[in-house]
Amino acid sequence: MIFGDMLAIKLDGEIRHTELVRQASTDPLTGLLTRRSFSEIATKQLAMLAERGEPVALILADIDHFKSFNDRYGHLRGDEVLRGVALCLKEALRQEDVICRFGGEEIVALLPGASETIALEVAQRLRAKLEEKNFAGIDGRVTASFGVAVCGDSALAELNRLVERADRAMYLAKEKGRNRVVLDA
Repeated sequence: MIFGDMLAIKLDGEIRHTELVRQASTDPLTGLLTRRSFSEIATKQLAMLAERGEPVALILADIDHFKSFNDRYGHLRGDEVLRGVALCLKEALRQEDVICRFGGEEIVALLPGASETIALEVAQRLRAKLEEKNFAGIDGRVTASFGVAVCGDSALAELNRLVERADRAMYLAKEKGRNRVVLDA
């Protein structure tokens, strides 16, 4: 009986530990990875891809006019929009892709092994899926601007540099009218 009690206590502790790790690595609002967890996973992915000589891409999405959703419908409805966007993008990604809430209304995805062609196809699919999605209680469409950065030789890929390049492309997408995909050249 004592052994059973000790085993139960150990199992309970392991379950709690697992739950704490999950909570620490998951954004509570969107259910996506946190930026910290994403950075750890992406860094490992980049090292693995570099060993294999495979390309890598990064897509940065920023919800268009997100502040206006909060201003017009309230922050709780804005949170619903953010959750809906996160789920929509996650469901439209490939299984091997890694996605996180990068900050505010920005979502980033790392696409291991993705060439420029694949990265642009994925980004366009994400943009189209989001544009098609209906959000209850929201007039009009929710769209996002997407910046894409690709590194054909992952041995040269550095996470911060990929993010900078995708961020630059995303701002260019916004300048060009929003709801579009732009590749960092």
